[in-house]
Amino acid sequence: MKLKRHLSIVILVFTVMTFPVLSGDFPDTFPTRIILNLTATPQNSMAVTWRTDVPVKKAVAYIVESNSSVSLKAGAILIEGKSQGVPSGSEQPIGYAHSVIFSDLKPGTLYAYKVGDGDVWSEWNQFKTAQAGDEPFHFVFLGDPQNELIEYVSRIFRSAYRYASDASFWLMTGDLVTSPRDDDEWRDFYYAAGWIPGNMPMIMTPGNHEYYAPLATSSLTPLWKPQFTLPENGPASLGESCYFIDYQGARFISLNGNEGLETQVRWLDSLLAKTSANWTIVMMHQPLYSTAKGRDGTKHRDTFQAVFDRHHVDLVLQGHDHAYGRSYPIRNGEIAGPGEKGTVYVVSVSGPKTYEMNRENQQFFVKMDTGKQWFQVIDVSPKQLKYVSYTVNGEIFDSFVLTK
Repeated sequence: MKLKRHLSIVILVFTVMTFPVLSGDFPDTFPTRIILNLTATPQNSMAVTWRTDVPVKKAVAYIVESNSSVSLKAGAILIEGKSQGVPSGSEQPIGYAHSVIFSDLKPGTLYAYKVGDGDVWSEWNQFKTAQAGDEPFHFVFLGDPQNELIEYVSRIFRSAYRYASDASFWLMTGDLVTSPRDDDEWRDFYYAAGWIPGNMPMIMTPGNHEYYAPLATSSLTPLWKPQFTLPENGPASLGESCYFIDYQGARFISLNGNEGLETQVRWLDSLLAKTSANWTIVMMHQPLYSTAKGRDGTKHRDTFQAVFDRHHVDLVLQGHDHAYGRSYPIRNGEIAGPGEKGTVYVVSVSGPKTYEMNRENQQFFVKMDTGKQWFQVIDVSPKQLKYVSYTVNGEIFDSFVLTK
């Protein structure tokens, strides 16, 4: 007797679960635009800022020493932060910014954190505090992103992270966007950066495109301070735009090249007279030696160069000119002689807008170029500073070493 084969038909019923995939699908209180900023004491504190579309009952964050457990919240500390409306030019804010400063942290320690309102939370992100001593580290330097943020700048941000994912922080020298009061452009900036700013601390200085000029006056965009939490240890009138950070043996100084130059000169002269850092690195937007045709940095050169020379500033990182240039060591407006201390000036651009090179200043530069997107990785140790500039493809474009 032959056994009949029976074909069993099994009908599987799937329960379809939908998950939010676009920002519009999340609650209005969902944290977006999460960004870490270094504080004045990066060995034991860190600042985080984020955004919601509507007000929240409270802005809070959890923080815990990172570990491999899936129960991070069990050992986390809850910290309450501050909130403010993001100005729109009318009575109704365009959003709400929230910030927390994590303090009393351990040096050289990996932390996990998340932010929210107590009900709706972000993902867990991570950061590492600075070491207490002069330990070697490296950071990424990016000139003006500014234009075509989604199409082109996304690429350079991802390349920089790919090639230096273990950097201690990113440093940006201004012109993050073109129209500083256009919140859609800031939205595009955060889209380009993705989740990187929530895990990679950042410091930035404002460029001329962070300023706007209604009624023939010029002032820092009201969108700057709500979305960043930067140090306020510079001149009181220039809070969160002119400041300094000591990081593992290097002093980083942000200068605001758009206003209050004389105030900054006096502050800078006093600040540099007191430092015992191994390295002094200045970040500012406008170059002292311009790389773009038809430009000259006379105003900023006449204002700051003598102070840089007097206190032996090692490196000045700049943007603005949308063409690359790395100078010889310069002192008193001339290329420093053998054995003479000088300052190296670098101009770079990360975005797609580029200018024709300034051939009249070419004698000051070891290398110049234009028409590319660059990011720089700078290694700092007590006795040596190693600089490497990469194209967006990860090819080494320029490099040099400074030795104490």
